[in-house]
Amino acid sequence: MLLGLAALTQPAQFPTSVGHCGETVVANNEQPCRSTGRHGAWDATKIAVSSLEACAMYCLAHCPRCRFVSFSANSKDCSWYHSCPRKHMRYGGEAYLSRQVRDVALEDAPPPPPPPAWDAPSSAVPGYCALMGPALGDCSGSDQGSWPGVDSPSACLARCRNCERCAAVSFTLAAATEAAVPRETTQHPPHWWRCRWYVSLMASLMTTDDLGWPLMPSDCH
Repeated sequence: MLLGLAALTQPAQFPTSVGHCGETVVANNEQPCRSTGRHGAWDATKIAVSSLEACAMYCLAHCPRCRFVSFSANSKDCSWYHSCPRKHMRYGGEAYLSRQVRDVALEDAPPPPPPPAWDAPSSAVPGYCALMGPALGDCSGSDQGSWPGVDSPSACLARCRNCERCAAVSFTLAAATEAAVPRETTQHPPHWWRCRWYVSLMASLMTTDDLGWPLMPSDCH
């Protein structure tokens, strides 16, 4: 077994990035690692893991399905994944480090994102202004809102100029289909609303790590 482990790709050969590959739950057994599981987690304290490197080596030694790991010392979490299309910052993602630990077969690679349907405005930057709520919002009192059916970045910006509380907008460049309203939960990924306005910009959320579409430009003034 030691010879087999030495022959594996060393995790240090792959770059480290901030964020985690997705939510996981600590399992009572390791069966998912040896069958068709997609992800799982170990209590880092119970397996004596205190670093990303140790998490990666443990995953290589104990989980044939493991191709990526995410580790947080704060959460005492060593999580494994069979795939990791993108890194997440929600649920304390800033405290996680992630790394690929095995080569990924080409057929298992995630598909490319859909091509943009619009060009981004010249003043736009990649990312989104804040997590999106479920309500349409009110320009006279809400902190964010949407206008369903807005079909271009320029139309979204035009609506913003006529909204007294609109300081920034996020608009997906993909030909996204909006979900039906009302929403059933309080937070949604950015692509649920094609055009979303905000009363202020939360700079910490200006990120593209958790998007369902290629770009979410924000024109912030």
